Amino acid sequence: MLKVKRNFWFFSCVPGVFFLLTVFPLVSPAADDGACVLPLEGEVSGNVKLNAACTYFQTVRIVESNTHLDCNGATLEGEGKRAVGIQIDGKKKLIENVTVENCRIQNFKNRGVNITSGLRIKDFSADTDANYKLAPKKILIDHVAVLGSGRGGVYFDSYVTDSVLRNSTVEGSGKVGVYLEQGTQRIQILNNTIRNNGVDGHREGLAIDSSAHNTVKGNHFISNAGGGVFIYKNCGENFSSGKSALRWQSSDFNIVQDNTFRDERVGVWIASRQSKDLSKWGCGDPSVDESGRFFADHANNNVVERNEFCNTVTAVRVEGDNNIIVQNRIDSASRRQVFEPYQNVNKPDGRKTQGNTVKDNTLSNCVR
Repeated sequence: MLKVKRNFWFFSCVPGVFFLLTVFPLVSPAADDGACVLPLEGEVSGNVKLNAACTYFQTVRIVESNTHLDCNGATLEGEGKRAVGIQIDGKKKLIENVTVENCRIQNFKNRGVNITSGLRIKDFSADTDANYKLAPKKILIDHVAVLGSGRGGVYFDSYVTDSVLRNSTVEGSGKVGVYLEQGTQRIQILNNTIRNNGVDGHREGLAIDSSAHNTVKGNHFISNAGGGVFIYKNCGENFSSGKSALRWQSSDFNIVQDNTFRDERVGVWIASRQSKDLSKWGCGDPSVDESGRFFADHANNNVVERNEFCNTVTAVRVEGDNNIIVQNRIDSASRRQVFEPYQNVNKPDGRKTQGNTVKDNTLSNCVR
């Protein structure tokens, strides 16, 4: 390692290959000892390019705006014991204009990529605008592989906005592959493969939980344990523990378009918790029935169009209102095309679903 200027270092894993890091002085293994170690315990900022030949047994932390991390094909290895692969954390202040690309992130105990304000539930303001001012925005995750995360693959935490996951693979997560948490808005999930996630707890590939105005386009959802895309409003589960917030935002105005769903129990499920008995979930919301089993699951005004459903048990299940399901191609191996269970019978709150538009969906043979 060569010190060239105060707070600026050239760092390398192999002799003769250097990239610039803006850091504070520290002691780190010499470049010629064969170690692939990032300085500052993995905290990076500015423009950073990793060594393609390296496997880094570290968490990478990004806490400053205007950071561009190019892993250059390098691997971040969690060994099942490190919590998070890449932590993008505003630490209770705005962080924006962050790009992460060309990374292989595998075997982290908790999450592969975690995008968060660093605020805990008790830190959030009753003023939602104040929360948005402190949450990450304009975060781009591009061409990454997130593999074997113990919990979730890529997590957009509360109030993250205007961010993108694209051209990536999220596979083998114990729970949800990609999660859009409460208050998130305008997240784009584009041209990814989201496969074989959710084996613990029978979860879905993509959860849109109290999240609105998002676009899910051009992705492949394959063999996720619970299903492909679930759109719902969390009931404030385990509210008394202090670890869950009451959701104020409905999961509305989301667009699910031009995706392929293959070998899923349910391809897209709108209001996926409407008919679920949540009496043991400790919900903070009021129940809609006298027995305390069911809760309003707000997921309305969403669009599901031009998708292909191959060998799904149910292609689209709709339990919310005023949703549009049009021009989808569904193969004959899918047992149910569009299922609206409360079209003719009452939901637990005594109402039927209303205003949903289902038309121009066609039978189509899928090509393996």
